[in-house]
Amino acid sequence: MFCRATGSGGSHAGKDDATKGVHGVHRYNQKKMSFQAFTRLGLTDAKRMEIYTMVAAVLHLGNITFEDNPEDTKGGCRITADSEKAVVISAKLLGVDPEELRQTLVSKVMQTSRGGERNSYHVYEANNARDALAKAIYSKLFDHIGVLDIAGFEYFKVNSFEQFCINYCNEKLQQFFNERILKYEQELYARESLNVPKIYVANQNCIDFIESKNTSIFSLLDEESKLPTHSFAHFTNEVHRAWNGHFRITLPRTSRLKAHRELRDDEGFVIRHYAGEQFIEKNNDALHTSLEALIQESGSKFLRTQFANHSLQKGKLNFISVGSKFKTQLGELMDKLKSNETNFIRCIKPNSDMVAHQFDGNSIMNQLRCSGMTSVLELMEHGYPSRVPFHELYNMYKTYLPPELAKLDPRFFCEALLHSLKLNQKDFKFGIIRVFFKPGKFAEFDRIIKSDPENLRRLVANVKKWLLKSRWNKMQFCALSVIKLKNKIIYRRQHLIVLQDSQDVHHKEAASATNSRYRENQESGSN
Repeated sequence: MFCRATGSGGSHAGKDDATKGVHGVHRYNQKKMSFQAFTRLGLTDAKRMEIYTMVAAVLHLGNITFEDNPEDTKGGCRITADSEKAVVISAKLLGVDPEELRQTLVSKVMQTSRGGERNSYHVYEANNARDALAKAIYSKLFDHIGVLDIAGFEYFKVNSFEQFCINYCNEKLQQFFNERILKYEQELYARESLNVPKIYVANQNCIDFIESKNTSIFSLLDEESKLPTHSFAHFTNEVHRAWNGHFRITLPRTSRLKAHRELRDDEGFVIRHYAGEQFIEKNNDALHTSLEALIQESGSKFLRTQFANHSLQKGKLNFISVGSKFKTQLGELMDKLKSNETNFIRCIKPNSDMVAHQFDGNSIMNQLRCSGMTSVLELMEHGYPSRVPFHELYNMYKTYLPPELAKLDPRFFCEALLHSLKLNQKDFKFGIIRVFFKPGKFAEFDRIIKSDPENLRRLVANVKKWLLKSRWNKMQFCALSVIKLKNKIIYRRQHLIVLQDSQDVHHKEAASATNSRYRENQESGSN
């Protein structure tokens, strides 16, 4: 409602979204859903108006454009004539003086030994200052509401900084999911000595590639952003140099996609992320104190409150990159998730048009594969998702059996119970302290146990029969083992006598040979 178009170009801040907008969804319905969400959150009309005012201010800031100022001998810039209306509207919404906003967007005040000195921005620096202000306001608004924004499942021919951050977030969340579901399962199977194929694949090397210290993508990007004159080509070359030979990164010309192969080596790197000209600028969230001081003098109490905790250092640039902030916030989120018991709900996007009763099979399958669900299903196929400790199973069903059977050892009781039901041996496995079931088989087992009394009597008879058979088999095994042991002892004793006789003969022959050689030596000596 504040977002009046200031020209035919519309809002700069919304241009990217407009070109990628979702078809068939009416804006009115989206605004209605936002109203309903704010109502559920308990926000008053006044609070909602403050939020809408800040959003409108961000959008109108995006409509401000800059051009070279021919009157500035140092190459400074000025606000274009078409943007004057956007400046006035933005200033009104932010509660600041229009002229002060105009000055702080095109220049900054630096503290020197001679006092404050105003330095003009170049066009690209003014764009960065404008975007940094818009980001800061919008970020504070997100923090105030408490919004966790995770984008949907989308494809782009080339990915810029936003998609890079989203994919990094997905990698971290996927790692958490894998560790809690797949890794834990496989470790449990190993502890219980179950032979289940290894399915869990760690993605730590990909995460290290993005977030580790000194040479990660984020570290190199921050270092590039701090340079007086940064270059996307220099940044990309540094990435290739630091990670040369790493299997996670390749040159664009080696990609299977034509859109990637059209890039030069210094224009991108393929972990399916694109280092274009805006990659570094989008990481730069530096808000100069000139703009920050302007906001803290705003007539809007709501806006002043959001920036109340910011400390000002005159003439300094408070550099906290978007990447660093994103990594820190994501780390805090992961710490919270790890400290709690977690249940996972996987949301799958049925179609790109966001319409009802339409399912894109290929897209859904790819989402399931990328989200790790196919690995979970594979683990369920080879694994045993239902498991019960022996003593718990014993306590659950011993009341259904006669006293002579209820006295059995918990593990032996479970073995007797399961084998007497004549279940398929592939449907369950005995671990060290648990019994494991294939999907749905524990429910079938429970249903049989709690069925009518006639079935229970037959079950008791089968258990007794299995116990008799098991004991008979053990007796046979023991008898055969004793017989085999006896035969081994007799065999060894007989052959030991033969060995002793052979040794005696060998010793006699050796002694005789020694005596013969001695006599021969004696006789030759006397001659």
